[in-house]
Amino acid sequence: MTKITLLQNTFPESRLILQIKKLILGHQSSIEDFKPYHFPRFSLLKNRYFSTYKGMFLFFSLLFIFQWGNAQIIGPGDWSSVRLYGHAYDIEDFSKEEYDFIANHFYYFTIEKRHAREIYGATSSERASAATAAKIVANNSNTHPLFYWNTKVVYDEIYETVQDSIAANPDWASGKNGGGNWTDTAYASEEFRTWFVDVVEDMVNNYAHEGTFLDAALSVGGHISPTAGAYLKDMMAEMPGPTIFNGFGPNTPYARFDYLETAEGVFLEHFFKTQCDNLAKGKKMLDDLLLVPNEKIIIANAGPEAFWNTTDHKFSLAAFLIIANDNSYYHWMPSANNWSSDHLMFWDEEMPSANNWSSDHLMFWDEDFGKYLGPPLGPASVNGYVYTREFDNASIDLETKPLWTGSP
Repeated sequence: MTKITLLQNTFPESRLILQIKKLILGHQSSIEDFKPYHFPRFSLLKNRYFSTYKGMFLFFSLLFIFQWGNAQIIGPGDWSSVRLYGHAYDIEDFSKEEYDFIANHFYYFTIEKRHAREIYGATSSERASAATAAKIVANNSNTHPLFYWNTKVVYDEIYETVQDSIAANPDWASGKNGGGNWTDTAYASEEFRTWFVDVVEDMVNNYAHEGTFLDAALSVGGHISPTAGAYLKDMMAEMPGPTIFNGFGPNTPYARFDYLETAEGVFLEHFFKTQCDNLAKGKKMLDDLLLVPNEKIIIANAGPEAFWNTTDHKFSLAAFLIIANDNSYYHWMPSANNWSSDHLMFWDEEMPSANNWSSDHLMFWDEDFGKYLGPPLGPASVNGYVYTREFDNASIDLETKPLWTGSP
């Protein structure tokens, strides 16, 4: 059984009420003071804080919030609704509608590799990302763009800096054009490590990127060498802004909590999907995530998964709320698997295949994402495969075992 019980207050109404409360009583007021505001809808008029002058202020505040409230995305420590993460690319750049959606929904947004290649050129992912980050921040400075940087795969065909580095140091790469990896020789080289961190410092310190999304981080320790993984851990400590690594999952034993010693957060590409393909892995993933410190970022990327008999977001959203901390973010990928047929291939416009980070999925929205949650009343309770958690305005009951359709 999976059950999310929410009161009927939804995003547009609750967000307005929360902003009104802050405007009237100040940002320091406790959410506990405002429970009478939720139900009935107009009980605000009867509140003891209400006065004629505050009523006039409320009227003008409403006018202000209706124009401004949509750009108030959910950030750290805000439990008014589900915090959302965005991650996408478009070879011709995002449309105005997509830029507006990013500005209104995502606190963190990763600009995926190969974005805007039709505008900036095939080997200019750095310039394209910098320009896109500037547009995102101009739309809403509360959105925090992340620079995509791969720690394992050599993408010389789309990054000018990578192309130049392996031209000068061919032993750093086992192959080219996305078909090779950084070598153990590369990670053992202080020159390589300095260059790799310098690229991140340039993209974060000199452009509008807030931090970095490090892809394939755990594969460095697993597929290159444990020594290379140890070097990468130290390199993350030198990178400015939040550094979020991809790979904290049930199939990646080489580095998990130790990477969180130097990185600010972790991205789960397979949150109850794909690699998380049996009952034991699902439980291990939840139990491990419950141990992640509250100050660390958790980003859960979910999608439909036949193994878990899920076709919509409800199961993974319930699981996310079980492990959510003050810095957690949810992302739902509505495609049936990692590859969809509704977008063109990165580099071949005649090949009907696509990566799941295409902008076709960028604007997916469900009303469950905007319903008022309120702060958690405590951590989750765990009883075998049953997880429960209470929020100010929601109750979560998650039982993973009955959903399982495969073998243990």
